[in-house]
Amino acid sequence: MPVATITENGNPWIRTSLQTRKVGHIKRNSEVHMIWGAKTLESTENYLQIVGRAEINADKQERHHL
Repeated sequence: MPVATITENGNPWIRTSLQTRKVGHIKRNSEVHMIWGAKTLESTENYLQIVGRAEINADKQERHHL
């Protein structure tokens, strides 16, 4: 099962444990800024950046569907 998926409506879907720090952060502040592909701030030649709001979904059936 992949860690990240794009849903049918184009939204990113990221899997993680509900006990991680990032889940706690999202519960307190849903604004997120995600960057993939950049190992350091100096190596940002090819990367993906997403800014938006996140929500926590603990629905087991939906998690296994994607």
